[in-house]
Amino acid sequence: NPSFRPQFRYFHWYTALVGAIGCAVVTLLINWLAAVAAILIIIIFFWYLKAQKLIAAFGDARRGFIYKQTRNNLLRLRRMPEDPKNWRPNILVFSGNPMAREEIVAYAAWMESRRGIVYLANVLVGDVVELAPRRPAAVQQLTRFCNEKNYGAFPVVVAVEKLEQGITMLLQATAIGPIRPNMAVFGWSGKMERRQTYLNALRTASTLGMSLALIETKVLPVPEEPKRIDIWWRGHKNGALMLLLAFLISENWEWSNAKIRILRVVENEAGREPAESALQKLLDLARVEGDVEVVLEEGSFSRVLHKYSADATCVILGFELPEVADEAAWHACYRSFVDGMPTMILVNSLGGEDLFA
Repeated sequence: NPSFRPQFRYFHWYTALVGAIGCAVVTLLINWLAAVAAILIIIIFFWYLKAQKLIAAFGDARRGFIYKQTRNNLLRLRRMPEDPKNWRPNILVFSGNPMAREEIVAYAAWMESRRGIVYLANVLVGDVVELAPRRPAAVQQLTRFCNEKNYGAFPVVVAVEKLEQGITMLLQATAIGPIRPNMAVFGWSGKMERRQTYLNALRTASTLGMSLALIETKVLPVPEEPKRIDIWWRGHKNGALMLLLAFLISENWEWSNAKIRILRVVENEAGREPAESALQKLLDLARVEGDVEVVLEEGSFSRVLHKYSADATCVILGFELPEVADEAAWHACYRSFVDGMPTMILVNSLGGEDLFA
């Protein structure tokens, strides 16, 4: 799970391979004839099972076996209490047509990093009776997209008369047994005319106990190029999840050469050293490799953000949901942060994750 961040940095499949080869050598030294015979039997048995379709008169035995195991495990999981140390990113992505918003799906998959579950949600708006025949095709479209792009995600499609109804329905009902989403991912909306609907959806997700991630991205990074993830630290409330998401993103092969940098703005020189020490201690306790930079700057945060992170690959910044009376000012403020910047992920955490597990 995401809390597996060993300080032993040589944890790799190479070391496991060396151990396996060592075991094989020792086995041959003890009794080479028995060892060779055992290896041949295992290989023959493996290829025999792989070649069999295992189709019986009552269906594919493999599917039945997997179904039974999945059912039993879900029931066992339901009876086990949740623990922050075992927190996993279960993400509900409002992707719409995924072909038009693949960047958002990609970042959601990177944030999940094979540690949780990703649900791809699409809302069909219109007359439910007329849309019902189209719903299976929409599910197939999402499934085909996941298969073609190799995303381990589960499609969820609803047909409703109003968009707000569909979003609320998905936020409440999406689950695989006890595995419910703990984070909702939306694309960033810079359109003022959609502000009310957008913020209502965010408030609903937050009220239902989900953390939020708003993603603004136009292009995906090139895997071979150097990358940097900037985290702007403004407190522990959102900071723990921000750092955890940065770590999870960096665990993907497309981000294998990425560096994590954590930044904080201080008001005067006297605050620089304590801030650096606190952030470095935070990284050490969290067992995350990263650089610390404390910024002494005056002026608007938007100017500072653009000055220091315009050349980053991805910028992660926390946010709080505004009061209704402050919606216009909030939207204008964060739009000034997002405009002209690389990929930005705005994070609002409800807790539940344990950074120091």
